[in-house]
Amino acid sequence: MMKSRQPFAAHTQPDVSLVIPTYERPAALVVAVRSGLAAIPENGELIVVDDGTENSATDSLQHFSDERLRIEKTPGRQGPSRARNLGVSFSNSDLVFFLDDDDILLPDYVARVLKMRDMNDPAPVFGFSAVLRSGSTSGSGLKTGPMHQGQTLSSRLGGLGMGFWIERSLYIDLGGLDETIRVNEDTEFCLRLANENILGWYEADPGVDIDAARTKDSTQDAPSVTKTSVLADRAKVFEMLLRKYSDLFSEHPK
Repeated sequence: MMKSRQPFAAHTQPDVSLVIPTYERPAALVVAVRSGLAAIPENGELIVVDDGTENSATDSLQHFSDERLRIEKTPGRQGPSRARNLGVSFSNSDLVFFLDDDDILLPDYVARVLKMRDMNDPAPVFGFSAVLRSGSTSGSGLKTGPMHQGQTLSSRLGGLGMGFWIERSLYIDLGGLDETIRVNEDTEFCLRLANENILGWYEADPGVDIDAARTKDSTQDAPSVTKTSVLADRAKVFEMLLRKYSDLFSEHPK
């Protein structure tokens, strides 16, 4: 049975919720969680969603005593979209960040986003960042700042592993991630945002270090879903996206 939602201890409402879905990555998860706790504010919460792992996230994280950390468990393998949607449903803050369980959240990233939102009126409702990959910065090519319609559609599509954050109410209003999609579900969600003419914020300085949570102790951890997915399955998803958002693509032929 899934754990019932518990109120956030010691605080009325956290400033930020960080959601980390996990599946069979006990070693990398420890590193990812440590980075998340270092990055979120004292009045924040980190929600790990254990997606039916045999190597229980509770066991992997048993040495953490931080009251901001909560672990929820799905009733069997549900997939990353369902796990993230559940993580958002369990959250108590108005702003949700996502982190993959084999990545590291850079220590100043959340603070940068919160400061940026305080300085902008109205505040952006979602955003993402460039990432560090093997020591090099990789991103969309945009400059730090608000997105606008003149930018290419592809540059405005960010993966959930790219320091992605969003207002909780907007995420719920849009229906969350499509749980029927097992790969590139974040592309579909960003296309939904674009289709609704919702523009976000891009941070050209990295917010996440990709695969950095994988260490020599992570050799038995599960591999990347995207890297190991069947190409034909990915092609079917892209074909679906081309059909579903054909009007949007016709407006942005590049």
